[in-house]
Amino acid sequence: MNLILHVWRQKSPGAAGRMVRYEAKNVNAHMSFLEMLDVLNEDLLARNEDPIAFDHDCREGICGMCGFMINGVAHGAQRGTTVCQLHMRHFKDGDELYLEPWRARAFPVVKDLVVNRSAFDRIVAAGGFISVPAGSAPDGNAIPVPKPAAETSIVANPVCPFAVAVPINWVPCSCASISLVGKNGSSGTAWTCAASNCTRSDALNGGESYPAITVTVNVASNASSPQVNQVSVSGGESGSAAATDSTTIMPPPAVVKFVGLDTTTKGNWHGVYGADGYSVANDSQSIPSYASFAIQNQANWTWAASTTDVRALQNGANTGRIAATWYKSGTFTFDVNLKDGNLHQFALYAVDWDSTTRAETIQILDANTGAVLDTRGISSFPNGMYLVWNISGHAKINATRTAGNNAVVSGVFFH
Repeated sequence: MNLILHVWRQKSPGAAGRMVRYEAKNVNAHMSFLEMLDVLNEDLLARNEDPIAFDHDCREGICGMCGFMINGVAHGAQRGTTVCQLHMRHFKDGDELYLEPWRARAFPVVKDLVVNRSAFDRIVAAGGFISVPAGSAPDGNAIPVPKPAAETSIVANPVCPFAVAVPINWVPCSCASISLVGKNGSSGTAWTCAASNCTRSDALNGGESYPAITVTVNVASNASSPQVNQVSVSGGESGSAAATDSTTIMPPPAVVKFVGLDTTTKGNWHGVYGADGYSVANDSQSIPSYASFAIQNQANWTWAASTTDVRALQNGANTGRIAATWYKSGTFTFDVNLKDGNLHQFALYAVDWDSTTRAETIQILDANTGAVLDTRGISSFPNGMYLVWNISGHAKINATRTAGNNAVVSGVFFH
C-alpha cells in the first residue's frame, strides 16, 4: 500500500518546527508502524536527508518509549496497542496520517517525535506517584514459588512435539527459479523440501532450534525491480508468522566492442546489415523484439526523397533510395536497449551528403551509470560511412558536431 505521512520535524528544542509531507510507498501490511518508519528513514538517508527521530526501546509493546500521536491519538486509534505493535494492516492504501510528538509542557520536544521524558522518569524512579514509600519492584528471586511449581520447573529438557511447514513464494517474476536446501538437525533428520515448501515433524527439545533453510533464487537479468521474497511459517504451538524481503535488481552493465568502419557498402545495406531490424531516417523502421530504440533531441531532414545515388540508403521496402538524415547542430542521442543479455551487431550510417566539411564524434555510454564505453571521431565522409559495434545491455549513443553545420546520421541497423 502507499501512504501519505505528515510528520512534525523540529531540529532541536529551541528550533521552530513544521509538518513535512512524505510518501511511504509499497508498505507491507505485515510491517509494524515503526518498521514502516525505519524503511522511510532508509530512503531519506539514501537521499542525504535527515532521518525522522523517534523513541523506541523494546519494540514488544512493554516499555512505552515509542509513544507519539497518530492523527491526534496517542499510539494511534488501535485501542490497547502501542505504536511498535501497531501493524500496517490496520491502515488502507491512500491513507493520510499526521504524526506529532506528545503535546505537554512537562514533555518538551527534543527533536521531531522525541520528547524529554525526564519528568515521568523521576516519578518512576521514586516508585510511582503515591504518598507512601513503596520502594522499587521486588527481586524476582525473592518471590515465593509453590512447591509443585518449583518441582515442575526443574524437569530437564521437556520435549515439545513441533511440526512446521515453510512455504516460500517468489511473487512478482515468472522468470525466476527457486531452490531450497534444509540442513540436518542434531537428530540427523533433514528438512523435506520440494518446490517452494519445506516440512519436518521431528520433536524439538526445549532451548533448541531447527537448522536453517538455504534459499537460492535465480532472477533473469531483465526482471523488474524490486523483487520481493515472502516466507510464512506455521505449525506446533507457535501459531503462524510471515516476513518479506525486498531485493533491488541491478541491471547488468552495457558491453560495447568496436568492430570497425565500412566505407565500401555505401547505401546498399540490404543483405549486409539489418538482418534483425533497422531504422532509416524519414522512411521506416523495424525494431527486433529483443531491443527497444528511441531517438532524442534530433531534427529530421530529407535531401532527396528519391534518388539513384548509391550514397543514399535503400529504403526499408528495398524499392528505391532516400537521402535523409537525423541532425543537430549540437548533440542528439540514440537510446538503444538490447534486453536479452546477448551481444548483437549494431551499425550506424552517416553521410555528409551536401558538403565535405562535416566532422562529428560518436560516443557510447552506459545508460544506467553514464560511463563512457567507446568514442569515435569521423570526418571526410561524403561517400558514406558505417560504424559497427557489438553491443549488449542498455546504451546511449550521442552524435555531436565538431565541424561543419551539424552532426548527421541517416540510419541504424540491428544484426
